[in-house]
Amino acid sequence: MTEKAPAPLLLRLSMVLAALGALLSLALFLHAGPYTLVAFMFVAQPLLLLAVVLFAIQVLKNLRRERLL
Repeated sequence: MTEKAPAPLLLRLSMVLAALGALLSLALFLHAGPYTLVAFMFVAQPLLLLAVVLFAIQVLKNLRRERLL
């Protein structure tokens, strides 16, 4: 059997942040109110943005490691 390499830390962190942002977005979708709107605007959107940035950093690291970039 071959052992799979664990997912890189940045990739795992971006997945967790994206899941949290998506859950907060879902809360706003299910119950639109002032508190859920504030949570979406000031917490969920930055979490989703940070998840995308961390994912992009990991992709660039992999491309440089494989000398494709």
